[in-house]
Amino acid sequence: MTSVCELIDENVVAIISGSDSTLTAIQVNLVNQFHVPLVAAVATNPFLKSPSKENFELALSPSDVYQSQAIFDLLKEYNWYQFSILASADDYGINSIVNLQYLASQDDNFSIRDIQHFDVRKDLSDSENSSFFEKELQLIKDSIVKVIVLNCDGKFAKIIFREAERKGLMDESFVWITTDAITSKPETMAYDDLSYPSFYQGLLGTLPHYGKGSTQYNDLADGYIMTGGRSSDLRMSSVKVSMGLEIVHFSLKELDEGEWDNSPSVSCKTPSYWVGGDELFSKLDENFQNGTYDNSGVVIPTYDILNFQEKGFEKVGKWEKSRGLVNLGKDETISRWVDRKDVLFSGNKYSPPSGIGNTLTGYHLRIGIVTDPPIAYFDEKCGNNSSPDCWYGWNPDIFQKLQEDLNFTYEYVQPADNKFGGLNKETKEWNGMIRDILDRKTDLTITISISTERSKYIDYTASIYEDQAAFVLHTKASKSSSNLFFFLEPFDLLVWISIIGLILVIALLTTFFSKFSPFGKYGRTIHAMQSCACAKCVLRREIKVAKKCRFVDTKEYSCLVEKVEEDDGVNELSYYNSTWLIGTC
Repeated sequence: MTSVCELIDENVVAIISGSDSTLTAIQVNLVNQFHVPLVAAVATNPFLKSPSKENFELALSPSDVYQSQAIFDLLKEYNWYQFSILASADDYGINSIVNLQYLASQDDNFSIRDIQHFDVRKDLSDSENSSFFEKELQLIKDSIVKVIVLNCDGKFAKIIFREAERKGLMDESFVWITTDAITSKPETMAYDDLSYPSFYQGLLGTLPHYGKGSTQYNDLADGYIMTGGRSSDLRMSSVKVSMGLEIVHFSLKELDEGEWDNSPSVSCKTPSYWVGGDELFSKLDENFQNGTYDNSGVVIPTYDILNFQEKGFEKVGKWEKSRGLVNLGKDETISRWVDRKDVLFSGNKYSPPSGIGNTLTGYHLRIGIVTDPPIAYFDEKCGNNSSPDCWYGWNPDIFQKLQEDLNFTYEYVQPADNKFGGLNKETKEWNGMIRDILDRKTDLTITISISTERSKYIDYTASIYEDQAAFVLHTKASKSSSNLFFFLEPFDLLVWISIIGLILVIALLTTFFSKFSPFGKYGRTIHAMQSCACAKCVLRREIKVAKKCRFVDTKEYSCLVEKVEEDDGVNELSYYNSTWLIGTC
């Protein structure tokens, strides 16, 4: 922060930073206050830009979000659906964890078996003889996962790989995928004599594509060679800083052709901001987005897929946001990433490992167990309850067979309370074998039944057998007898009473609605008497009025009563009459 303030006090018009994401985040927060543009050459933190305030950071490298997507597509391509993550506990490492967790959560096929992170403040001075990552690597090994994503600086990677090799985590069944913090600085993984150990071969990695072979890169490489360097030693950060210098130079040249405030006159000691900074930042962003200079891999996020072979990391493919994972031929022609035969994997093999453990060589498992005949018996004559030789039964016999096939060692562990495992509803604490699993005293258990409550806390394998027991009871033979009312037996008395009562009620309602149906004889006669204009019907209505039982409808119609009386088909249960009865009931 002090160095940034010194530059601001010197009234610089822009700052080009080659710092990592953690330091760049601090720098961005400071320059935003004074509206001084900051060109971040290598920072990849996706959270550097805040949507809630003005931002004057121009990122020349693609966000970590895209790197995680490239790694995820690589995992998907080889069907490596189970993997672990080992990352540094800084912005760079945490972002990788968050992004990969999100992607895995969107695909039901994927499962992150273990996530480990470590303190970047570790003292690595005695790394040759120390085991700095013993705990993290052991937990990953215990997870029995074969695919590991490593996201940290190269100086940590060198030590991690050395310790992983000692633990057997670098053999032909394992896959390690590294990120740009390692692939951009492979020399940090070299030994003192600048050589690389053979177990590096087979590493996979991602690296932001930065236009190698472009005019800009060639010009920078030529200048570097003239100073005695080698073009192969050019780091991505050097290319990005060079790109930033040219973008700033070109943008200033364009602005100087017009009128703009080119004198910042701001200081860290006083709260103020530079009006011209807004105009300069807009011009920088415009030139960058328009591709005035080689921005390959940023405007359209692009990553090279690297493979550590005999001479180091070699480019074997490319990932693009628009096309995903693609194969690159020798002439840079693009094709689908299918059936690759030129990608080297651990063990000097060109066939990809399955990513699924098919052996447990070197593993020692602690198995939770309690006596549960016939599933498990303990030999009382044996004094050591942890010895596999002291247990027999269905499950101990199965586990003995697994041990022979997968080549691991194991011991049995009985819980202190000798219980299977129950949850205390008041304390919410488990006992028995479940408690031992949760406390990592055991790795698994083989004598426990599946329950919904337990499955919330532990994982189950598929059941190895199903209980299909049935009870067969002997009863006294009863004398056969006939029952004339056997058809009443399906329902009890109350149901039959309800059915009979319902029939009577429906019959009553049917009779009532049939009487007043406008499609039945009685109903039609009443309707005719209300609407007919003949003298006979008028007289009837007058009588009804006199008796205070008048008809409502007295509209003038032709006589209808005689027609109804002469119609013999009125009493039939017609379609219309049926509809009336069903609808009203």
